[in-house]
Amino acid sequence: MNLCEITIPGLRGEASMQLARTTLVRQFPDVLDVLAARRRRTVLVVFLGHERLEEWAVALDHALRSDRPWRWPRLRPGSRAVAEMRR
Repeated sequence: MNLCEITIPGLRGEASMQLARTTLVRQFPDVLDVLAARRRRTVLVVFLGHERLEEWAVALDHALRSDRPWRWPRLRPGSRAVAEMRR
């Protein structure tokens, strides 16, 4: 079992957290759970196998943009914002 911490710029409140959890667990069978971290707008992804950070970030971006379409710039694999999530 592995952990990966991801900061999600648009994550706000329990509803967004639940959306992040539902999105990753449903779309990625290797993701076991998504937990709220102590830092604001940050989640811990509990997963098996290899880290798929870029794919997770794009899925979260799409889900959160769909939830609030007027607030979200589009993230693409390999984009600067996705690269910054890796740090």
